[in-house]
Amino acid sequence: MGHGYHWEAAAGAGEDVIANWIPAIVHKGSVIGRSTYLCDDGEHPPREEQCFGVAYPDGPFRFVALISTNSVSEPKSNIVFTAYPFPHDGCVNSLTIKSAVDWVNPNEGIVNASTESAEFSFFDPLYFLNKSSYKIGYKADFIITALSYVFRACEQHEIKVDGGPLLEIERANALKEDPNADINKITTVSLSLEHACWLMPADAKSDYYFRGIPEFVERIEADGQGFYKVTIVLARPEETDFRAAVYASEAILDGYIPKVGEPVEGVLWLQGRPSEDAIA
Repeated sequence: MGHGYHWEAAAGAGEDVIANWIPAIVHKGSVIGRSTYLCDDGEHPPREEQCFGVAYPDGPFRFVALISTNSVSEPKSNIVFTAYPFPHDGCVNSLTIKSAVDWVNPNEGIVNASTESAEFSFFDPLYFLNKSSYKIGYKADFIITALSYVFRACEQHEIKVDGGPLLEIERANALKEDPNADINKITTVSLSLEHACWLMPADAKSDYYFRGIPEFVERIEADGQGFYKVTIVLARPEETDFRAAVYASEAILDGYIPKVGEPVEGVLWLQGRPSEDAIA
C-alpha cells in the first residue's frame, strides 16, 4: 500500500491529514540525517541532490518528512517529496540481509532479510541513510516495528478437521484406549489456536496478515494522537522467535484495548532498520 494508507492508519482519514502534519514535522521536527542521491527526473540531466530527513515528535512514535534540494530551480529550492509514519521503538532481531531495493524513489526502500529458515520484507524508514551500507549476505541486528491497519481480538480460537490423517490418528488412539469404541462417532478433531502466531504476506510488499499473543502493552501519545504499542511474537522460525513492536492507533482500535495474553490478529505494515543506525 502507499503512504496514504499508512497515514490513515496512524492519523485518521481525510484529505487534510497529511497537509496538516507536514508543516508540524518541518517546523517543529529535528533533522535525523542527510544523504546525497542521483536525481534523474527525465526533465534535466542526471544530477546529485541532497536528501534531508526530519522527524517529529520525539518519542516512540514519530512522523518523517524527506526533503530534497532542487538545484535546477530558479531560485534554488527544497521539496518535501514524501512523508510517512515512523514507529520508532521496537524489538531487536538478528537477520541476514538478502536484498535492499528502491521503492517509489531512490530514498525509500524495501529490505528482504531472513533468519536461517524464514524470510521477511520490510520498509526501512531510514533507507535514505542506510541504502549504501546494505551488504548482501551480512548479518545484522534490526529494530523491527509495525503499524497496524487492522488490530482486533482474535475471533477464532480453534479449528475442526473432519478428515485426513489427524482424524485417523484420533480414531486409532480411541481404539487403543477402548478396543470396543465406536470410532464412527468420532467425526471431527479440534485443534486449539490458543498459542498460534503467524505472519502471512498480504497484497503489498511489507504488508502482512498477523496473529499473535501480546507480551507487553503500553499506551503512548504522539502529539496528542493515542496509540497502543504492543510487543508480539509474529513468527517462530526454527532458530528464534521473530518479535516486533506493533503500533495500533486508537482510531483503528475503535474502543478495543489490547491486553497481555489475549490473542490478537489483523493487518500490518512492517518496518525495520539496522540497530546501529537508530536515532535517540
